[in-house]
Amino acid sequence: MQPPPSVIYENAYDLFQSAQMFANFHEFIVAQKCIKDKQYIEVRNRTHNYDLSEDLLGHPICHQLTEQQLINIFEMTASGSCPWEIISTICQNNLLSLVINKNIYNAYDHFCKQSLKDCTPVEALINKLREKWPEHQQAATQETLKNMIDAFLIGLQNPQVSHTKERPP
Repeated sequence: MQPPPSVIYENAYDLFQSAQMFANFHEFIVAQKCIKDKQYIEVRNRTHNYDLSEDLLGHPICHQLTEQQLINIFEMTASGSCPWEIISTICQNNLLSLVINKNIYNAYDHFCKQSLKDCTPVEALINKLREKWPEHQQAATQETLKNMIDAFLIGLQNPQVSHTKERPP
């Protein structure tokens, strides 16, 4: 295959068009990038010039988790297990499993997002606290808020006043 003819182009657009036509004719891909106000054109082969490796251990498709593994990850993370403990447990159950730390974090993040549903994280926390302690759902009245603001203003006016209780001897 012959390289494109050496031609001086008047602008970058003409150069890009010429490289694009050459690449289309010879089944290449053209990429344009700009670094420090200079434009560069890269011509890449559209097909691989090497065979696919038979060992796909590094490929992300090998790191996919089964439903049972996802459930185990969620249960163990909720109970306070570290990612390396979860990985060792999964590998003991399935010797062919290629789980990495990133899979553990991604799975737990996925479960957390599902549990939020349509709430923000703060709303979900408030809902969870309301479920745990339903007797403490009293809203602050205006009188309570007024007392809190007054106490804050008094504290600003008299900074030497200590608001801590002294321990009895």
